[in-house]
Amino acid sequence: MCMEYRQVKIFLSTFILTVVVICFSNRTIAQFQEIEVGINGLTCSMCSYSVENSIKKLPYISLVKMDLNKNIAQVYSEKGSSINFLEVADRVKKSGFSVRYISFILSEDIKPIADGKFELGGKQFLLLNDTSGTLAKGTSLQLVGEAYLPKSELKKYTSKLSAEQKKKLHSDQIYFVIHEK
Repeated sequence: MCMEYRQVKIFLSTFILTVVVICFSNRTIAQFQEIEVGINGLTCSMCSYSVENSIKKLPYISLVKMDLNKNIAQVYSEKGSSINFLEVADRVKKSGFSVRYISFILSEDIKPIADGKFELGGKQFLLLNDTSGTLAKGTSLQLVGEAYLPKSELKKYTSKLSAEQKKKLHSDQIYFVIHEK
């Protein structure tokens, strides 16, 4: 009887742990399965094709939808994978174009802490504008950084950053974002 109890206890513990791991891993991974990339310089279908194929070479990308009229790419990851913003931006640049913006839509409500920081999908973010209140599901956030904006746009935001924040802007420690209104 004692042996059966132990086996049941081990089974239940393993089962519960597995369910918890699956739930939390899906939650963090699912955050960045789709992004929109604004691309400067696309003028023809060959340009668009070049960028599309370059982004598709990333192993976690399942689909890239190009819109030549709006000069954007909708980038989707494989199920269970998350998009690496910097790698996508790098692929656009290696294709001979520049990134106008990278944005994503929140898949859940987010309440930043007092100074605008929040964590999402295992990544740290700092909201540079409108840090009060909850960011609702469906809100669009745009990345701010050298890889994600033209220099003229970037200057608008970097002038407001502290010296410490400017150092972090050049690293993968934290992603700076703005709330698109």
